[in-house]
Amino acid sequence: KDSLGNVIDSVGKCYSPDPWMYLSPIIIFQVMCYGCGNYICYACRNMPSQFQESKYITFSMVNTIQTFVIAVPMIVMMSDNPQIAFLFKILFLNMQTLGNLTLSIGPPVYKILKGDTKASK
Repeated sequence: KDSLGNVIDSVGKCYSPDPWMYLSPIIIFQVMCYGCGNYICYACRNMPSQFQESKYITFSMVNTIQTFVIAVPMIVMMSDNPQIAFLFKILFLNMQTLGNLTLSIGPPVYKILKGDTKASK
């Protein structure tokens, strides 16, 4: 406290003896979303359309799962060094975002730039 009795510093902490009570619903929800998304992409795979992109969305979802499978163990291994863990989080986030953008937007843009008349209409 300062000379007038006002609090000038405080510390807040969040602690749970069992973090899985918080993490398990998030993990289950994320797995269910990926499962539903892949099912929808599989169901739409034969739909006729000039911008039928379920294949590209599936590639992006697989890229996201692969990035998580690689990133989570590496970040856990690096957790004792916060600077390296932060660097890995940024790198994996960028890798995931760039991969998803490339896999979902790249092929249609390539078709348009290549001169595919069906894709540009």
